[in-house]
Amino acid sequence: MHLVLFILSCPVVVTSVEVTRANKQGYPIGPKMWWEFVKNKSMPEIGNNISLDGYVYYDESHYNISHSNTWEYFNELLKKAQEYLHNHSIMVNIQTIEVKEVKNLTFHFPNKTLGGRQTLQNLTQYGHSLNKSNNSVFFLYVWPGGTDMNKTALVLDYNKSQPIHVSEVSTENTFCTNNTSAAVIRHRHKSNNYWSTVKAIVDIFGSRHFIAFDKTDWETMNKTFSHCPLHTTAKATPTELPAC
Repeated sequence: MHLVLFILSCPVVVTSVEVTRANKQGYPIGPKMWWEFVKNKSMPEIGNNISLDGYVYYDESHYNISHSNTWEYFNELLKKAQEYLHNHSIMVNIQTIEVKEVKNLTFHFPNKTLGGRQTLQNLTQYGHSLNKSNNSVFFLYVWPGGTDMNKTALVLDYNKSQPIHVSEVSTENTFCTNNTSAAVIRHRHKSNNYWSTVKAIVDIFGSRHFIAFDKTDWETMNKTFSHCPLHTTAKATPTELPAC
């Protein structure tokens, strides 16, 4: 009997012992144990002494969450993403600099579907206005279902020839450049699901894949990191009250 899992939009067929490639989303040819994808340090280390400054925002769909523990929750979420990267020899350290509610960035179509690309543009403009260092990444966590975490709606990316349902939309290969790095992430609060966050981060680093990296991904990310400042990070400023 087979079990089909969906990691983001990538279907993976799982048996009791192996994972087989289901599409062209970066899986190597042939069967492989699923935990070999989660931890694989076969590639040489890159990203040593590089820091990512994470500015975490959440919109009004998360209004009913307790603001007293949002810092701890999102900081832990980014640490899980960092652990995933380290387990793949991407040694970038992720620092949570700020966590707060920011309104009026999300764009919704009349049917309540969230426009991923339009929201990303709003977030990018907002992040640019803050004039932070080029190793900063601005994350906006949204739940299109509204304040009820048991309801959901779709995030559409209209950057393609046809709109597609996505779990994240991010800037590509913008880390440590003159362009602002940002990601809009569909996330159910307290789910602890960090897959979309990882996908967004490596997109920002310039990788085409996030589970099984290839040589081109590695070379692109390593070139990206060569432009980054070493051992520098902004001072963390925890924010526990909602802000506009």
